Amino acid sequence: MQLFELAGTILFSIGSAGAILFALSSWLGKVWANRILEHERNELSILKETFLKEHNEKIATYKTTVDVVAKILADLDKCSLGDMPLEKGKEAYHTFNEQRMRVYGYLAMVSPQAVMDTQDALMDKILLVTQGKEKYIWEEIRELALALLNEIRKDIAIDKSPISYNGKL
Repeated sequence: MQLFELAGTILFSIGSAGAILFALSSWLGKVWANRILEHERNELSILKETFLKEHNEKIATYKTTVDVVAKILADLDKCSLGDMPLEKGKEAYHTFNEQRMRVYGYLAMVSPQAVMDTQDALMDKILLVTQGKEKYIWEEIRELALALLNEIRKDIAIDKSPISYNGKL
């Protein structure tokens, strides 16, 4: 009989200790899991902030690029229509040339090669036209500008499908 009591006491002690150990390990596991989860949340938050900052900087760079291109194209239109005096045309060219170089540096910091290639093609065409080495043909310039915009759209993931000019001019 004493043997059974002793065995019962031992089993009760082991069971109680096991229950206590189980409760403690469960509690400790939850504490660790929460700490790990909080650490992961902080890292994700940092990654998200970094991504958004880089994305916004990239969009700002692309807007600057579009502004420079739009300005020189408007000036080319004025020149082709005879609405810009020669001196103003030279001034517009020098302003464009400076901005073109600045934009190239900005793009080189944030853009993939496909954007750089289409930007190079457009700028080369504009330079050849402004230097009098090629004729100003709006449709050719427009196609190059649309190619650049399409590569930009792919890069910033607005819409990967290309846009096109569907007007009549």
